This record gives sequence, C-alpha cells and structure tokens, in this order.
Amino acid sequence: MEFTMPRIRIIALLAALIALSSWLAACTEHDPVKPVPGSDDPFAKTHSDTFTLRAYALDSVYLAGTVNNWSTQDPAWQLTLDADGYTWRLITDVPDGLISYKFIIRKGAAMAWLTDPSAVEVDPGGGSPSYGNAVRGRTFVTPQALPQPLDRARLVIYETNINELSSTGSFAGAYGALTSGANLADLGVNALEFLPVTAPSYNGWGYDPVLQFAPNPSFGWPSTFALLVDAAHANGMAVILDVVMNHMAGSTPLRQLDDFTGRNDFTTTESNPFGMVEMNWANAALRAHMIDALSHWVSAYKVDGFRFDYISGEPYSTWVTIKTELRARFPDLLLIAEDFGYPANSVTYGYDAQWGGNHTDSWGGGGNNFNQVLITALTESGFAWRGQLSNSIGAFGPAYNNMWAVANVISGNSNYAGAATGDGFSDIKYLESHDENRLVWAVDNLGSSGAQGIGGSAKAFLGAVVNMTSVGVPMLFGGQEMGSSEYRPEGTSIYKVDYIGGDQDLRRAYKRLIRLRLNHPALATENVFFQWRGGNIDQTEYTMTYWRGSTNVSSQAEIVVACNFDHNDHAWDVPFPAAGTWLKYDLAAGTVTVTSVTGGSLALTVPASTGWVFVREDGVSGVP
Repeated sequence: MEFTMPRIRIIALLAALIALSSWLAACTEHDPVKPVPGSDDPFAKTHSDTFTLRAYALDSVYLAGTVNNWSTQDPAWQLTLDADGYTWRLITDVPDGLISYKFIIRKGAAMAWLTDPSAVEVDPGGGSPSYGNAVRGRTFVTPQALPQPLDRARLVIYETNINELSSTGSFAGAYGALTSGANLADLGVNALEFLPVTAPSYNGWGYDPVLQFAPNPSFGWPSTFALLVDAAHANGMAVILDVVMNHMAGSTPLRQLDDFTGRNDFTTTESNPFGMVEMNWANAALRAHMIDALSHWVSAYKVDGFRFDYISGEPYSTWVTIKTELRARFPDLLLIAEDFGYPANSVTYGYDAQWGGNHTDSWGGGGNNFNQVLITALTESGFAWRGQLSNSIGAFGPAYNNMWAVANVISGNSNYAGAATGDGFSDIKYLESHDENRLVWAVDNLGSSGAQGIGGSAKAFLGAVVNMTSVGVPMLFGGQEMGSSEYRPEGTSIYKVDYIGGDQDLRRAYKRLIRLRLNHPALATENVFFQWRGGNIDQTEYTMTYWRGSTNVSSQAEIVVACNFDHNDHAWDVPFPAAGTWLKYDLAAGTVTVTSVTGGSLALTVPASTGWVFVREDGVSGVP
C-alpha cells in the first residue's frame, strides 16, 4: 500500500532539521563543555580524590607522579597542613584510571621522595615496596558479606600462608584453592586465617610489614584479593587476617619520616626479639594511622576479623585502644590475640579469643596450653619449639598425670581474670600453627620409641579427634589435614603443601569431624563430663573417656569420646550416659557403624593411639 506523508508534517520535519544543523554548527565554534568532576555524567574523565600524609616537622609536602609528569614542586599538587599539626592534605581532581605517585617532603634544604605510608596499592618496581610507587585508581566490586555473622561456638579456623596454599603462592592461587587443590570448601572449615597479606620487606611470612594498607604486590592486585574474600564468603568462610601492630620493617616509610626529621614520632628506639622497628603507640598520628589501616581492610574488603601478633610487645593499654576503636566502627569484628598470659590476658580486656587454651597446673611436666599438652601426650615424650631437635617442655609418665593435663586443656577455661565465667570459646586450640612443628614430624623424630613405633601418621588421627571435640575454637594449620610432615626450622621458609598426594584418609577424617563439630549441638557448648576409672588407672594406661552434651545434665550427653594415648592396646568398660543406639566413628578406619549399648557401659578394646567417637543416634543430633 502506498503511503503519503501529509504536507504539514513534511514542513515541520524540515524545520526541525534546520534547527538541529544550526545547533551543531554553533557547537563547532566553541570548546566542548567539560563534565563537572563528581557529577553524574557517565562520561566524566576525572574524579575528586584526597591525599593525606601524617608527618611532623616538615616545611612542605608535594605530590609527584604520572598526574604532573613527576614534577617535584608543582603548586597545583601541594599538600596543606591541617590544624592538628601533623595531617597534610590535598583534595583535587585526578584523571580516571591508574595513577602512580610519591610524596616529596622538604625540611630546610633537604628533600626526599617518600612512598605514601597509607598507599592502598604499591608497585615495587622490582625492589622493596617502601621504595616503590603508590598506586591509585584500581576499582573493584566490594566483596559480599558473610551470609551469617560469626559464632565462636560454630567456628573451625584454617590458618594458612598465601605462599603455601597453592603452587603460584598468590591471591589467585588461594582463590582456586577454595574449590580445588586444598579444596577448603569441601573440607568444611568456615574461617580462613591468612598470615599477613600486607606489603612486607620480602616475599615471606609477612610479619615484617612495610605498608599497613596495601596488599603484598607479589601476591596480586587488590582487586584479586577482593575476589578471594568474595568467593570465601560465598562458600561460607570468614576471612581473618594476621596483623602486626607493634613493629615494622626498618624500611617502612614511617621510619623514613623519622630518619628525615631526626625525631621519633612514629617509631622508637626500643628493641624486640625480631630486630624490627618498634612503633610509637604514644603518638596520636601513629595511632590514627594504624586504626585507619585496620578499618580499610574491613571497609574495602569486608574481612571478618584480625589475629593480632605478639601481644606481649605492647602494654595492654595499647590493645584496649585498638579494641575500643574497632568495636566502635565494626561491632561484629572478631578480635583474636596471640597472648599466652595467665590468668590475665587479652580476653580480660575484651578480646574475643586468645591462642592456646592456657592453664597453669603442674601436670604434664609443665606444658601450659593445648598445643604443648597434646603434643607431649601424642609424642609420649615432650614438646619442642619449632626448629629444635630436642624437647624443652613437658614430660610423659604416670607421675606427671598426663591425662589430667589433657582433660584440663580439653575443658573450657573459666579462670581468666575478668573474663566472663566459663567462656570456653575464648581459646583458640590447635595442634599445629605457623609457629609450631608438624605433629607427624614431632612424633616421628622426637617421640618415645613406643610413639615412633606407632608413627606420627597414626597419631594424627587421635589428635584430630581430641582437637575437634574439645571446648573452644579448633584451628588447623595448612596441610595438617593431609598429614604434612616436613621439618620446619626456625625462620620463615616457605613449603608448598602437597594437597594432591597427601594423606587422603586423614583428610576424610578431618572432613567428617569438622562436619560433626559444626552441626552437633553438644559441641557448641562448654558441657564436658570426664569419666575416670578408679585406682588412677587412666594415668598409668594413658586412657580417658569424656562426654559432651547439649545440656549441663551428664545423663543427657549425646557424645562419648574414648581415647587411648598409649602405644599399646587397652581394654576397659567405657561408660555411656544412656543405653540405646549409638553411631561409632572410627576415624582411622574411615567407618561409621551402629553400636548398641544395653547398660551403663560398653566393653571395648581401644587400639593403641586411637580415639573413637560415639554419637547418640536419636534421629536429630546424629551427624553421620
């Protein structure tokens, strides 16, 4: 069908085209209108940014970088001093995309280039991050939050080093390890504790930080770390970061500032066991710098908590300051302290937990925390510090009441001065950590002849049973679930864990125990009931039985644990809280069998160095 446009419409269309042509012609006679920075214009090529430097006794501070062809005294890029006397600030427009920069500091005739101590990213340029360029402008999506808040009673922590978690030793490698290789999602842990990921002076453990805000560039970009946290959260795993607050590497820009001004504003002349530079927590600028750094990791990356290294390096007043500031900003943040004090420690001052599970009894030859007591019992010998080739703590034998010592650290500790009564989940309990020997190595090299005859690989199953059924927060160190057995000398050497060729039977045992730990109501309580045999026979045969219950009524307990720490088999009537059907977990054999209990006990022969777990089968609390 032929279509004819009405004459009036043709005239109107021609008029519109003439008007458009006139407007376009006018535009060519003038410079295009530049979008206003910070406006909603999607084509804006610049944005407002703020640069700050906390520093004392300087005459001037300039920014030099790709934004101004590295000019060292560009008036457009000069920072001004705030009224507080130490905060230098510049608010200006910067181009979108990545920019690199340094600060130029001057005092009298002296001038120095300084890496921004608050750099959120750094390009080391082949050298130390402290001499590299600060980088800004990399964007990433903020990670999703955890599906549920952290609950210490439902927490199993996996401590690991980014360097050791994958063959690449990178954030990307750790991202892959969540679902392959180490396959931590399959293992079932619900919290990852990473050794420091801040930019260090070398590519090692990270306990010598140079920059507190920036991820280690050898691990990857900030955006990749954000993806790692997001994926961990998507798999139900919290992310906890080890942080070092009381000392830093000598190459830190904060020390460079003090050296330049000839003062001790940010650092002190105090010594520490690590040969690092001590931080001056009495200084307001240093306190603000450190608290802002911690807050940055929570705000930008949604990390869920921190484990603070070397608590004894600062008075508790420092840790109270950190705790108070962080709690005000992030009330749900998990705060863990590496603190072995007793009876007063960081828990006394409001921290959620401390490493160890400390007690001061004289049993077990002097070991005073979970790690030392359990290693003494499993080696049937004693405890050695990492790197040592002989035991230095603990002793094993009937005279030392080792089973009472083990019972003490299995229980919750209600004796911390000032802590909530019976807060058993204020203890992080572990058989291995980055600071300790491998359990398998300790048994095979430092154990008694009887223990060595059993072997560290077999003893590891018993250790797993006790670790996962104790009151407190259990923690594994990367590779422990595979029976890793390398010798770790004193120092910060890196060892790649064999997640494919490791002990898969032990890993399956841990996987089953972790599932039990996170799902059974009895293991989310502090209720533990020890069943000792008369005549002190448990101390001479190195056996023990304990129950765990979801209520404080022992007859209602739903879990029975029978342990034999000796290198010989032992038979005894294992007491049960009730008759009925129970599920028997034989972790070493990899089986779960139905067991009928008809009286108040069950006659059992528990093999050497074995732990069995029995779960009341009531159709509700059993977790096969």
